[in-house]
Amino acid sequence: MGVPAGRPVRVTSSRLVSLTQRAVAAICYQVEPVDAAARVVVQSELVANEQLPVPGGDPRRPAALQAPLQGEEHFAADGRAMLMHRTGRSDLRMAAAMDHRVACAADLSQQAESWPDLARLTVAARLQPGQRLGIVKFAAFGWSGGHNASDGLHIAALAGSWMALVAGFGGLRTHHGKLSFAPLLREALARLAFAVRWRGRLVRAEVTAESASYALGSGEPASIRHYDETVTLASGQPRTLPIRPSRRCRGQPSPPGASQRSGRPG
Repeated sequence: MGVPAGRPVRVTSSRLVSLTQRAVAAICYQVEPVDAAARVVVQSELVANEQLPVPGGDPRRPAALQAPLQGEEHFAADGRAMLMHRTGRSDLRMAAAMDHRVACAADLSQQAESWPDLARLTVAARLQPGQRLGIVKFAAFGWSGGHNASDGLHIAALAGSWMALVAGFGGLRTHHGKLSFAPLLREALARLAFAVRWRGRLVRAEVTAESASYALGSGEPASIRHYDETVTLASGQPRTLPIRPSRRCRGQPSPPGASQRSGRPG
């Protein structure tokens, strides 16, 4: 992240991980100037074959760790990026993907670009005191044997970022044969909307900081859970329910002095 010299900014971040879906994660960053307008540049990256410190003691290790992944495919567009690689020796294919949601009251510019070993999203904005630049990054990876189709792995990695979004911030789970929702929306996300097809039914959900709305798009009436409350959905009868106060999550301040350190979302 870059800011003009001598212009302090406040950075807050929260990380969301899953102990059951370990291939997905989400990170929320919020940046705001402290006492004067500042132009802020934030970069979010995927990196492969990163340069590592030269280990000592075993002369064979540097050669083994030199670019162990061979690039096969990469792309970046509309805040979304993917890198696909193959291991040189074991012939395993792996893909990592990221997607972003950017929220800012000020005018901003963003650019996504990729190379075989690097994908990057750059977001720049000039912020006034009281304005925030919010970025939520969703990341996921997948791997398979070398004979599996690359298109399938490509889709799996991108689907992982969708899972981080709806399972993490939408709180989507299954509970005793029912869809269950426990929304947890970050300040950087003003609204989250998604649809899930479940046992012949299409359920649509829309979440804001204050409420969650559920509607049955097609199929027979369905029972879902909103936190620990059972709700019945029928065609043409959407339900809007409040977000519980304990779930209105806000970012924690950075440690003292962290606001003036430079860094990047990663």
